Amino acid sequence: MLYQERHIRQRLLALSDVERAQTYEFCGAPPLPVTDFQATLRITPIVDGDRAFVEWSATFDCDAARRDELTGTLRASFGKWLESLRATLCNLPSGFPQEAAITQ
Repeated sequence: MLYQERHIRQRLLALSDVERAQTYEFCGAPPLPVTDFQATLRITPIVDGDRAFVEWSATFDCDAARRDELTGTLRASFGKWLESLRATLCNLPSGFPQEAAITQ
């Protein structure tokens, strides 16, 4: 494993209700050997049904020899975090307004 799971502190750089997006960076020492890391989480409603498309992307600099490895690590982490978000939203109590869950 490239790094150990732990609490990762982040700083919010941008938040847009209109674009339904947030951009953040790591605070302090990053959990990966990267610099200039910025990630964006964007939610786009799907008009056919009660669903949404969630996109999570990042830009960063690193040693060229490790770019593929670190990109794979981030893809796997984003996938795990998105699945956690999906599970949380699917397990909301009955009658909980879905709009409130997404905007909190």
